[in-house]
Amino acid sequence: MEPVPKKGEKMTINDIAKISGVSKSSVSRYLNGGSISKANASKIEKVIKETGYRPNKVASRLKATNGKMIGILISEIQTKSVGIILFNLQETLKKLGYQLFIISDRQWENDKISNLASLVSQGVDGIILGTSRLTKDTLKYLSSLSIPVLLLGQKNSIFPYCKINDFDGGLMMGQYINTITDGQILYLSMPLYDLAAGKERQDGFLSAFTTNSTNVHTIECGYDPESVYNQKEKINKINPSVIVCASDYLVLGLLKIINEKVYPIINISNIPVLEIMNLVETMLYQ
Repeated sequence: MEPVPKKGEKMTINDIAKISGVSKSSVSRYLNGGSISKANASKIEKVIKETGYRPNKVASRLKATNGKMIGILISEIQTKSVGIILFNLQETLKKLGYQLFIISDRQWENDKISNLASLVSQGVDGIILGTSRLTKDTLKYLSSLSIPVLLLGQKNSIFPYCKINDFDGGLMMGQYINTITDGQILYLSMPLYDLAAGKERQDGFLSAFTTNSTNVHTIECGYDPESVYNQKEKINKINPSVIVCASDYLVLGLLKIINEKVYPIINISNIPVLEIMNLVETMLYQ
């Protein structure tokens, strides 16, 4: 038998085969759960324990017919809502014997397709895509895949999807605002190309008011706090009695303006404003 390397040294299947005195194919079958004699299995197991060898799971998965892994590509991974989604996905998949492989991306389409390709290269058995918009290029790439695809956050006629009712969420907020003020109302939206959290949410909010309401204003922002602060002059000109934000990160941008003039804020999202205010010093003023 070959000398046993020190524990922790980089090992390959060839090394395990040489040390244990069995064939490379026997080691491969052992690692992938294939048929192998008890005698050879005992030899291989002994060497693995002595060397601390860890198989390359990615390489093994690519060779396997079923890797038992689901890939997810999702943006805004730092938000509380996405964190909850990922946690529950992971727990559910674990019960089904699957692992969750996560890639976080931003909004750029070239990066999105490249990241989707990275998931495919890992040998995933299915892809979950959480995105703010679906372009023709993205849909074309997804349609070329031979594995199942599930969309999060956007409706689509080609692939199955899962999303909240953004229109009704905006409507409920608009109805509530109608009960607390007759003053000037400002709604800060996310980009309207985001058909769900942007357009549907804003449409729902505006539907709570009459079409000739002159006290309801909207400003289209981005996804980040700075996109709100850049609208400072418009916000001050409207001089609203209440400001409604389409997401928690838009509230962060408002807090910079609040230092100069106080506005009541209501947030259509999941992080309490007081919690955000406790975070603002470290997030915005470092």
